[in-house]
Amino acid sequence: MNDDDAVEVVFANPAEEAYHLIYNGGPGGDVKDFAGAATNNSSVYEAEDAYPYDFVTPIVVAADPENGSFNLPNSINEFKVTFDKNVDCAALVATLSGEALTVSPADGFAEQVVLKRAGGDLASGEYTINITNIYPEMRLADDIYGDTTYVINVGKVNLDPSDTLRVVLPDYFSATAQGGIPEGWYMVYDGVQREPGTSHGSGANMKEFAAGGDFTRGFYTRTNNSTPDQCIVEYGTLEGYALTLEAGKKYKIHYNLLSWKGTTFTRFEIYDPNGEIVYTRVDENKGTVNGATGVVVQGSNSIDYVFYPQTTGDYKLRWTPTNANGELVEGMTEIVFANPSVVYMPNAAGVEETQALIKSLNNAKSVLAACTSSDDDRYAGAALDALTAAIAKYEAEYETYTAPSAYTNAIAALDAAAQLLSDHRNLCDTYYALPEQAQKIVDDNATKKFANTDLYVTLKDLAAKYVTKNIENQTNEETGEVVEVVTLIVKRITDDAELQAAIDELKVPVNTSAKLFTEGVSQVGTTGVAALVERLRLGAEALKAFGATDDDELVVAANNALTDDDELAEKIKAALKLKLYGELKNADNTLFEEKLDTLTLESYTDTYDMTVFVKNPNVYKQGEDLNYNTESVPGWIVPEGAATPGLSWGWSDPGYNVLDGMFQTWGASYGVEQTITDLPAGVYTIKVGFGERNTEADTEGSYFYVKTSETPEGEVADSVHSPVIGQTFPYANLQVENILVTDGVLTIGVVGGPTSHTFFNDVQVRIAGAAAGFDYAAAYDEVVQGVETIENAAQVVGIELYDLNGRRINVATQGIVIVKKYMSDGSINVQKIIKK
Repeated sequence: MNDDDAVEVVFANPAEEAYHLIYNGGPGGDVKDFAGAATNNSSVYEAEDAYPYDFVTPIVVAADPENGSFNLPNSINEFKVTFDKNVDCAALVATLSGEALTVSPADGFAEQVVLKRAGGDLASGEYTINITNIYPEMRLADDIYGDTTYVINVGKVNLDPSDTLRVVLPDYFSATAQGGIPEGWYMVYDGVQREPGTSHGSGANMKEFAAGGDFTRGFYTRTNNSTPDQCIVEYGTLEGYALTLEAGKKYKIHYNLLSWKGTTFTRFEIYDPNGEIVYTRVDENKGTVNGATGVVVQGSNSIDYVFYPQTTGDYKLRWTPTNANGELVEGMTEIVFANPSVVYMPNAAGVEETQALIKSLNNAKSVLAACTSSDDDRYAGAALDALTAAIAKYEAEYETYTAPSAYTNAIAALDAAAQLLSDHRNLCDTYYALPEQAQKIVDDNATKKFANTDLYVTLKDLAAKYVTKNIENQTNEETGEVVEVVTLIVKRITDDAELQAAIDELKVPVNTSAKLFTEGVSQVGTTGVAALVERLRLGAEALKAFGATDDDELVVAANNALTDDDELAEKIKAALKLKLYGELKNADNTLFEEKLDTLTLESYTDTYDMTVFVKNPNVYKQGEDLNYNTESVPGWIVPEGAATPGLSWGWSDPGYNVLDGMFQTWGASYGVEQTITDLPAGVYTIKVGFGERNTEADTEGSYFYVKTSETPEGEVADSVHSPVIGQTFPYANLQVENILVTDGVLTIGVVGGPTSHTFFNDVQVRIAGAAAGFDYAAAYDEVVQGVETIENAAQVVGIELYDLNGRRINVATQGIVIVKKYMSDGSINVQKIIKK
């Protein structure tokens, strides 16, 4: 062939294990696929990776003692070196800091050689082993050979007592509670500095996480949509907290990076005393907590960097949320960083390895102590035994180690054993709390309306499975009184698989019932039944204000309601109208007469709560997400031409799909309203919770309004502009008065302007006076007839069940179910219930 001739070669290594080709020697690993030209042109051999393997220079793959070894005996005189392939032993030349070493074998070819020195004991100190003239069995040329150099330290390393490890950046994070700003740190959020020692509910602040993970304190920060350059996290900036580094010294910088949500990146920079950036790196914030605190953090990015300052002076460290290229971007980039430290490292052999192993031992002891500090043996098991043995082994051995890899291996083994016990402890802590929670929920609800639900029965059975109640009578020695003392004994489990199985069985019923079995007043963040029945609760309270007692049929029904029962609401509304109209039909009634407070001597007029006439006045939402629709937030509609709002639960996720929420947007317009058609005739005061969170927002286009049937098209009867409330929740902070309703029709709504950051919730409707000239006697008779009609209403003759997606189902599953009732008069009644 001529030099210019070429042959196309294509090779594909078979994927099947039986036919897959690997190298048994040399570079090892899989034989790679190839597609290209084959040629006899000698110029291709100028690149080393094109040599046939027989001509490739051998490299060192192991050494004994290994590179970086320390505390070696002064009597050492032999060094073993292993290559990845045979070397020409006769050609090897080896020296120990200039002293010639003999090579054994002296000739022939071998993968392992022994280098020997002839002299006596070596003086303590650092030595360099240099090996050159490393030839393979097949030489390309005499001037093509390899060489290698590595360092060892002979004699016990003696550290200068005045030159020891020193923490330059103290750990201020561990002393900072959730929401706080750590001492010494310069934090700017949205262009405003957050002073150390202050506490914040949102934005840049410290977050607390569960024990047993990569860290328990992590600082959360984020860039904002329009001001990504106004997010600053620095150390070395504040007066009294200088980061003073010495030229030529060795400093180890460490921190952990975590993503709050999604995939994010962080740019790290070092500024020298002149304010110049001398080092920059961009790293991914590995792992995520999906916006949750109180969880175990695992898989974060652990960063270590050794820095040698060029000049002595005060340096500054800065962390910035960015994209993968280290660039600032608009939008919300949320990160958590933790464990920031700067440690001065003495320039002595082995000090870093020794200190790292001591740190690992101390951490392992701390983990063990946390699991053995009491007489309770709940953490017993294989993981505890393994960590106990590992601590004993490495504490006894580590001072005899000379190889860096021995320290690395010991640290890895200790950390792995400590992590296994931490994981075991987390399982135990999670498990042992659940049966007690189950028993408490069972006991607390034994005589309540929830006791008849399927969920309660399930929870009761689980509590009986995992908890034994020990009841003893104890006598008070001083009073002689006999007191019944109940002790809960939780079933002991030590195996991790059994612990996880028990957790899986208990967790959902316990958490669901804790969130679902709720009573009383509902406010933002309230979950479960209390959120669903808020208007019924208010209706029952309104009936009692008109004289109904606790054993009144409707009051009892409202108190026992498990869902937002429209039929019950209609009965309560009818009863309220009867009581209201029954009073107002009498000309001499005193319902709205001015009264005198005998304590304050101030006059007042009673008003009466008619909020039960509003469907979903507390803006509860149901369903798995925060997407608004008329199913997820019943009662409220988006007027034609308005934008759809978002929903909010507050500052933290209550962790349940039925909860008391708020309408909201972030920098966008929206509109929602509700029209009531059966309100009792009268003069009303309407209150709502509505407010702007952004302290610099333009609130001109955001307002709350009411309309009646007398309101001209396109207008409102009355309105109030949104106030600026900052980061708080609004409750009945706005009102309009003297709204006359005679035909039952009243529309309540809000408009969020184009830059709205508003919250809207908590609608209250109160009747404050009678409608002048209205015939309450006739209205009373009409209501009486309506009540009689309801009492004689048709009966249910058939039922169909559907899920929230409208699919027909045969059996009601746990959660929200749509029930379609076919009545004897041909009508169809549709309602939603919660199946427990």
